[in-house]
Amino acid sequence: MSQPTANVDPEPIKNDTRDALLIVASLIASVTFQAGVNPPDRIWDGREGFIMMFFVCNTWALSASAYLILTLTKGISHNSEIRIAIGAMMSSYEFAIFAITDKATLYRYHLVVAWVPIGVIWLIEQVRKR
Repeated sequence: MSQPTANVDPEPIKNDTRDALLIVASLIASVTFQAGVNPPDRIWDGREGFIMMFFVCNTWALSASAYLILTLTKGISHNSEIRIAIGAMMSSYEFAIFAITDKATLYRYHLVVAWVPIGVIWLIEQVRKR
């Protein structure tokens, strides 16, 4: 009887699948970035809780798509340039949120929220490796 092997990497992803996922992740990143730095005008008419939830959900989508892009491009040439670009994009997004909301409390929560999807995905990956 064979013993299960620990820390087995999943099957390599096919190039067509990787390309499709990169396109989808890039589209999600583009749309959520734009919605975050230029939110709909009607959002400011709502209650503060609604505004917070808009930015939380939008930031989760942007963070998760950025993480997916980083994961799918791991090991390819120009990887460091991609990481720098993603980091700069996320930083400019955070500065834009700070500038348009003008609320320090929202901004502090927003910085934490930006890292939640990345932390959750990382934890799931660590559990899967065991």
